[in-house]
Amino acid sequence: MHDEEPTQFVAKEVISILDEQPILPPPQIKFWKWLSDYYLCNLGEIYRFAFPSSLKLESETYLKLKPNVTVEFENLDVNEMYLIQALEVRQLINLTDIEAFIPKKDIIKTINSLIDLQYIEIDEKIAEKYKAKEVAYVKINDEVLKNNNLTEILLSLKRAQKQKDLFLHILEKQTENPDLHIKKSELFEDGYFTSSHF
Repeated sequence: MHDEEPTQFVAKEVISILDEQPILPPPQIKFWKWLSDYYLCNLGEIYRFAFPSSLKLESETYLKLKPNVTVEFENLDVNEMYLIQALEVRQLINLTDIEAFIPKKDIIKTINSLIDLQYIEIDEKIAEKYKAKEVAYVKINDEVLKNNNLTEILLSLKRAQKQKDLFLHILEKQTENPDLHIKKSELFEDGYFTSSHF
């Protein structure tokens, strides 16, 4: 806090004070700063992972009405009524959507008030970022080999030489070692076969 205007950047206005008292004790902040330095990441990342979701409000935080709640509208101000009515229509609303009908400076105050009144609750939507790596394997179906004469299969592929070559290549690998899993990507390594030949 000081009365000198910064010269290197344009300072943003404080929209509202989030809490009357600090919600973190100084030793906790000191520890987070140490984590930030040690792991070479910014303090915001530490905050996001360390804080319980009920204490952090972000654009991916959703609000919803508490189940079976009875709202006494006569005790609410205009912004609180807008938010409750919006939640009755849409069930889940994120913070970005709220800015469309409540002034930015009043959002936190409105949300905190409705949480204190036990009308709404926070619902954290976590998108799964991990995606398992998938590997495609190929195999000639045993039923095809049992029910069809090999000569008939090859005759049916007479006009598609590359498909015929691919079929024979897979059949050869499969026959040599029945327990071997043939990776689809390995068939394309030399450039002779492409995915269009399947």
